[in-house]
Amino acid sequence: MEYITNHDKIVDHIMMCCPPGWHNLALELHAGIYRIDPEYKLDQIKEKFGGLRYYVSLSEGLSDGDRAFINVMIDAAEKTSYETCEECGKFGDLRSDIGWARTLCEEHYIEVVAKQKEWKNV
Repeated sequence: MEYITNHDKIVDHIMMCCPPGWHNLALELHAGIYRIDPEYKLDQIKEKFGGLRYYVSLSEGLSDGDRAFINVMIDAAEKTSYETCEECGKFGDLRSDIGWARTLCEEHYIEVVAKQKEWKNV
């Protein structure tokens, strides 16, 4: 597995791999982790079951307290993603009735449902 370690590369990876509505959430998480452990490695960032997943490898010399605090930050960001539209960042709900789990605001949920209806008519 290739780890992403450089600050700028982590930011670029977030912008490429994370849905746009979660950019700020992931960037704030990265900034918080980076302040505590500037040498941390981003293993993976992705959407899974409608929520954000942020996997890291922390520096060996980090204290147990710092490790625990970083884990709390990651858990909080992942939980917040279930209330944040992955398309626009507004308040959203986890929607599992559209073929796959996504967290969407009402506006983007309606768009997805409308597109699905279009696809069924093709």
